[in-house]
Amino acid sequence: MGDQDPSEHLVHRMTRIVLAISFDETIYLLNRLFLHTGYTPKRTAGNQITVVTQDKRHTELIFKVNLFKIPDAKIMADFRLSKGDGIEFKRKFVEIRERLVQLATAWSNGGGGSAYFNHSDTSSTLTVGNNSVNQLQEAMDT
Repeated sequence: MGDQDPSEHLVHRMTRIVLAISFDETIYLLNRLFLHTGYTPKRTAGNQITVVTQDKRHTELIFKVNLFKIPDAKIMADFRLSKGDGIEFKRKFVEIRERLVQLATAWSNGGGGSAYFNHSDTSSTLTVGNNSVNQLQEAMDT
């Protein structure tokens, strides 16, 4: 029991995304994505981004993204509501996840490498192979 990986104890949540890019690239990509979509991101800790936006009723919606290094050189982004409506938070999460899929698809179609997205009831995994943040950034700007 003592030799288990700490990530094995994490509860399965539907608001998590696993990215197969480096930690720094993940921070950079998420910040760019949040700014591009009109959200206000702020890095509040080494592995945490606090994001402020508004929901449809123009009330404040705050969520936190905690990043964890997991086996196989992947990064798990765990999205959690901090303040606001849970339904609106879920809608925002789905928009973010779909935008990441679009970025990966645009990047891989542009010759940057392979990309695939796997979604189940308990996890979402976005994998981009042999990638470059600059190429992902170019895909975001299109």
